[in-house]
Amino acid sequence: MILFNYMDMFEITICGRGGQGSKLAAQILAEAALEDGKYSQAFSQYGPERTGAPVTSYARISNQPILTHQPIIKPNAVLILDSSLLKDLNFNNDEVLIINICPNIKLEKLKNKTYKIDASDIALKILGKDLPNVAMLGALIKITDLLKLPSLEKRIKEYFAKKYNDKMAEQNIKALQEGYKTILCPVVQFRK
Repeated sequence: MILFNYMDMFEITICGRGGQGSKLAAQILAEAALEDGKYSQAFSQYGPERTGAPVTSYARISNQPILTHQPIIKPNAVLILDSSLLKDLNFNNDEVLIINICPNIKLEKLKNKTYKIDASDIALKILGKDLPNVAMLGALIKITDLLKLPSLEKRIKEYFAKKYNDKMAEQNIKALQEGYKTILCPVVQFRK
């Protein structure tokens, strides 16, 4: 498990497609950080607003006030909600990659500390829809120890209960917890 040095700023990039919830994931992550008494930012970058178009969202978390509003160039962690985006992305060798991908697909060409999770399968089983964002957040905090699980659970409950209903809130909390439990070990560690 990677422990986050809370004296530093931790930056996260979330890559997905429109409709998968990357923007919402960054927002929930940033708001959960506030619950933990940290400072945070969340913002997104996307072109035409349509389902299926590439969407990149970002979050910063720190124990100190965040004074920068620069783009995130070298994130500490990258969540990839749709593995079809892998061919279009460039990575450095320092970040943690968490990829939503079927367990039987090999990732031999990646040079990063890479984790696989079938977040789509979790979402389909629990939510009945391919919305992998919340399960991916569970994997992120398990690997990085960035935030406390109850902080994310609280924020998810508040968001989904207000926007939809209590049942949707409970299902998303269950998807978060399943993502937290499912991700266990890296598939590729700093391959050269």
